[in-house]
Amino acid sequence: MDFQVYKNLLAENTNKLILLTSNTSGFEKNQNVDEGWNVTQILEHCLILEGMVHKILLKANGKFSETPEIFGLEKQRKYAATAPLKKVKSPEFALPDGSHGTKEEILQKIKFNRENLVSAIERGDILIDLRTALHPFFGEITMSDWLHLLISHTERHIIQLEEILSEYK
Repeated sequence: MDFQVYKNLLAENTNKLILLTSNTSGFEKNQNVDEGWNVTQILEHCLILEGMVHKILLKANGKFSETPEIFGLEKQRKYAATAPLKKVKSPEFALPDGSHGTKEEILQKIKFNRENLVSAIERGDILIDLRTALHPFFGEITMSDWLHLLISHTERHIIQLEEILSEYK
């Protein structure tokens, strides 16, 4: 993985998420998580999941892959793009519960966390190597795959957000 390319993709992904959702007041019906999520709930879910990925990157298991990527960004994107309407049950730990602040606060936390992630990689606190960690759907994936997951997961939810917001136009 070319880290500079990844940094650019992550920045574009972050900017798209922020631009799409920053002016969405009025779209915030209170919804039970079983009925589908509103804009803030989707963002909160992304924030929770990204926090978990950051922790995984800090403490990968002792298993190693023979290749730097098992799935890579394009395979993950294909999954996210080909199944945007198919509801995938979120793991319990990543369910939004309203405890992470307002939509604006969550957006700032996502931006801050992503900047910290890039800095941690640049400092060498997080190594992007052949180590793996278990993903509940993909199985063992590499550190690079986990980074790509942040982008593909957000892309999936950007599609969902675009659908929600188009209903209100």
